[in-house]
Amino acid sequence: MAYQTPKTDWTESYTPSPSDMNRIEGNVLDNRAEMNRIEGNVLDNRAEIVQEVIDRTTSVGNEEAARIAADSVLDAEIQSIDANLDTKLNNNTIVGRIKSTGSIGPALTYTVPSGTYYGKCLANCVLEVQDSTTAWNTILTAGQSCLIVSDGASVRFLTVGGQVTGTWLLIKIS
Repeated sequence: MAYQTPKTDWTESYTPSPSDMNRIEGNVLDNRAEMNRIEGNVLDNRAEIVQEVIDRTTSVGNEEAARIAADSVLDAEIQSIDANLDTKLNNNTIVGRIKSTGSIGPALTYTVPSGTYYGKCLANCVLEVQDSTTAWNTILTAGQSCLIVSDGASVRFLTVGGQVTGTWLLIKIS
């Protein structure tokens, strides 16, 4: 039964007729059917939203897992390169590269000249990079190494640990 406009002109003396009761009952059933339809749409939409969140989470999880796997492979490759370079440095077999070590006194800095280097903090020093706010951020500590690209002003070695001398290694690549 389709929804019918309700009677709104009731009076105290009026007695509801069977057609009034049928209209009321029909409207109640129609309203219930409409509510069920709306509830079904809401549940369907909720299910779609939940599925979309699950899909996005799974996608992000897969992307994150892939990134972590790639980072692990890259870390292993870097460690292998570092070990290979350390071996070559110890055996003095690097050809065509400028090898230099340096040291600075307590609480002093050494600015890395412009160029591309393999760098390593040997003892009592850190490698710092200056960010756009001019703050210095530590990127390497003693025993760590990395590829360094310096503009001649914003990369430096800094002595740490009180009254000690900091030492480092630089190999100029280009």
